[in-house]
Amino acid sequence: MRKIDRCRIYLAIDELYQEKGISVSLLCKFANICKQAYYKWKTKKIKQLKSFRI
Repeated sequence: MRKIDRCRIYLAIDELYQEKGISVSLLCKFANICKQAYYKWKTKKIKQLKSFRI
């Protein structure tokens, strides 16, 4: 799977979790994505956003 495709999946998981409250575990299982990979991406994304705010 290409990096761009993974990023879109992670963004979709993030959006569905925030807007609909669907569990991250269930969304990751449905998308066939490792939950740890999603959280690693999310942590990296948050760090990048914080560095832009400074």
